[in-house]
Amino acid sequence: SREQAYEKLRNKRLFKDFTEASFQAYIEHGLVDTDNGKVTLAIDLETELALFRTAPDDLWRYRKPLAMPGLYLTAEESEFASQPFAARLSRTAGMEYKVLKGGHLFPQEHPAETSQIIADWLAQH
Repeated sequence: SREQAYEKLRNKRLFKDFTEASFQAYIEHGLVDTDNGKVTLAIDLETELALFRTAPDDLWRYRKPLAMPGLYLTAEESEFASQPFAARLSRTAGMEYKVLKGGHLFPQEHPAETSQIIADWLAQH
């Protein structure tokens, strides 16, 4: 059930820093009911993997700026922030680069701050 999923997942490392509203939204929208009265992830594994496989993590190959403005966000506790990859990728692609507070899933940990940074950036471009 969604209640059992909440209790089982809420304190797991991946979810523990989500705001309560973000976690509630995950339980509500990230899970779907099954025919046998249980819940499962709303997105199937192949679709999730396809999203990661098509993320533009090879912009460094193009060695020239993008044709449009871009914003690259990462978080202090993310594995990407501790490596020079993100900053170098941003410079090569001509993107603005910002390191925000939080971990790998910082938008769910700090949704108001993250959305404000994006809204401010969009207003300038």
